[in-house]
Amino acid sequence: MLSASTSLLPLTLVTLAGPIRGQEPVVPDGQPTPLGELVVTATRGPHELFDLVRSMSIASTEDLAERNMAVGLDALNETIGIFVEKRNGASSDPILRGFSGANILALIDGNSLTSLWGEGGYAGDDMYGKVDGESIERIEVVRGPSSVLYGSNALGGVVHFITRGAPDYTGGDFAASGRLKTSLWSASNGSLLRGDFGGADDVKRFRIGWSVRNLGDVRGGGELGILSPSGIDDSNFDWSSEVRLSDSDTLEVTAQLVNRNGLTKYYRPTQTNDNDRRAVAMKWRTTDAGGLGDELSWGLYLQDKEDHRFWLDQDKQGVASWQTLATDLQGIVAANDEHLVTWGVHLNRD
Repeated sequence: MLSASTSLLPLTLVTLAGPIRGQEPVVPDGQPTPLGELVVTATRGPHELFDLVRSMSIASTEDLAERNMAVGLDALNETIGIFVEKRNGASSDPILRGFSGANILALIDGNSLTSLWGEGGYAGDDMYGKVDGESIERIEVVRGPSSVLYGSNALGGVVHFITRGAPDYTGGDFAASGRLKTSLWSASNGSLLRGDFGGADDVKRFRIGWSVRNLGDVRGGGELGILSPSGIDDSNFDWSSEVRLSDSDTLEVTAQLVNRNGLTKYYRPTQTNDNDRRAVAMKWRTTDAGGLGDELSWGLYLQDKEDHRFWLDQDKQGVASWQTLATDLQGIVAANDEHLVTWGVHLNRD
């Protein structure tokens, strides 16, 4: 694999340390902030990885940058307890403790990416390609049953994609920055062009990103050689923004648009697929929640996905579509310096 990356200007991105962008761990006065990775997926609240009793795996920002995979999920391929099945260069299907497909819940920024039956059948390989790997800040994985927190289709675990946030507030005048990245993959004769641009002042902040990718036929291991056909073209757009409504209230809006054309699979040489995903999320949060908690948030999420399949030898096509509408109300109570009490109500329709 050959890779090259060029930065036009330094781009500061917010790491999601909890259910709220930019939230810091609660520590006693006069003591330093504890080091270590913070995760939210295992408990729906920010906790250090070492303190969790659940089996967790993390793909950090550094892991994603070093691996530079065409599909972000592939950064977990060498992680203990996770096997990533590959059928072409643009699709991946995770297996957690023997479970896959609809038995694993996929989330993006806390919202459902999956439908109950997976994409195009029980397997979920087409689904994970509908998240641009260049838009991901980190991936959190709960290995093992998580139905108590996330519902009945989280039998094998949860894969949570957390997208890149907007730059930090400046506290003063408006400042902007950007990044331009190019990558080349020798295993699939693939190429990528990615751009990010963001800006912020003391009231608002935003980030806009776009990607254009072309993947040719991939090379299989051992004596398999070139797997033809197995290529794809895709383009992606993602947006993240936040506005301070007051000293205690903020409004966040995010969006993702994914378009994949001509997805081919070597084991189905007479078929091609076009995939589209459109998603918009809005979240309001306040630290002035009265008796409802120290923090209160309400979110709304809309998602639309389409899969167009073409049978080249029969001159026919079919369309499958999934729509998701979800709303979420969550409160967090800081019981003391080490424990959080989280309550919430979530309604979801696929």
